[in-house]
Amino acid sequence: MLNGIKSKSILKIIFRYIEKNRYLDIIKNNRKLQQRLDISLDIYKEYYNQIEIEIIPKKTEEKKNIFINDDLIDIKDIKIYFNSNYVEVNRKYFEDKEDISKIRVLINIKDKQKLINLFSNCKCIKKLKFIHSAQNNLTDISYMFFNCQSLISVDMSRLKLDNVQDISSLFTRCVSLKEIIFPKNELKHLTNMKHVFHSCESLEKINLSNFNTSKVQTMHGLFAKCSSLKDIDVSNFDTSNVTDMEFMFQGCTLLQELDLLKFKTKNVKTMVGMFRDCTSLKLLKVDNFNTENVYNMTDMFSGCSSLDTLCLENWKTNNLYYMSDMFCKCSSLRELNINRLNLKNVKEMEGAFRFCPEALINQVKQQNKGLKESAF
Repeated sequence: MLNGIKSKSILKIIFRYIEKNRYLDIIKNNRKLQQRLDISLDIYKEYYNQIEIEIIPKKTEEKKNIFINDDLIDIKDIKIYFNSNYVEVNRKYFEDKEDISKIRVLINIKDKQKLINLFSNCKCIKKLKFIHSAQNNLTDISYMFFNCQSLISVDMSRLKLDNVQDISSLFTRCVSLKEIIFPKNELKHLTNMKHVFHSCESLEKINLSNFNTSKVQTMHGLFAKCSSLKDIDVSNFDTSNVTDMEFMFQGCTLLQELDLLKFKTKNVKTMVGMFRDCTSLKLLKVDNFNTENVYNMTDMFSGCSSLDTLCLENWKTNNLYYMSDMFCKCSSLRELNINRLNLKNVKEMEGAFRFCPEALINQVKQQNKGLKESAF
């Protein structure tokens, strides 16, 4: 019956036809097959009306069809189902496979709120499209595509994310990702946006127009190491509840201009490395930042080697304690007016102006005669 088929193909066939009772019977009655698959068959019954994934193999012409009990199976149309154990099924089926080019996903999960790590570490997937989503109660999709290094395109337009709160590390390390299509409906309950696009090195543009960020508390590393992004429109961002902006734009090496005048930063406490290594950044508008509660600005502008002017004269730094390497390697910086900044409470400022132009260093020394020599 099935004994002549390789286990790799068997796994695919089973997931495609698992919804048909007669194929369930075939599997149940074949103990050898069960052992080779090394997957408990008890969970199969729970797969109905949950997550359906249609796999389209890369080499469809080489694997045109397979026969089971004289029934023709079209290998182009493979489906798998995930239940609460979807992470384990994910690992057994996806990891280290090389014959998948596209995936279409149908989600229909009753009372399912979290889809954490759904496709994480699936290094073979190149394109993925959600074709339908019946549920509207998802709250957590964090790490869904984490480390999908071959992923080029994701279409989430039909996925209902109205109630999603946590999208942290959603696309982290998707180094080949070039296209993301988000749903048209507003994402209005977001609270965690940490590392969402971290290390998306091939991403050239992002449409964030449907993101309502009024409840977001952390944007730590949100766009970090997006080294192909030339422009980021965050004009619609409401940052009034954000407390953490560490490494938010770190390593955005092609970014030349950034207008953050609409940012509300009253509740922000840390801005460590926020613009670190934005080596092409020439125009940065942060004049209106409310920094009265920020205690750490270490490495904030470090490595911004193209930045020539920075206006911080309206900043309040009464609670600033750490500013080591804050302007380190800002080798083009000509003008920096910080004479109004209150630096009395600063405990650490080592290397704050290290490798800055000599003219700027002399200017800063004249304006702030009490600064320690270690700052230069």
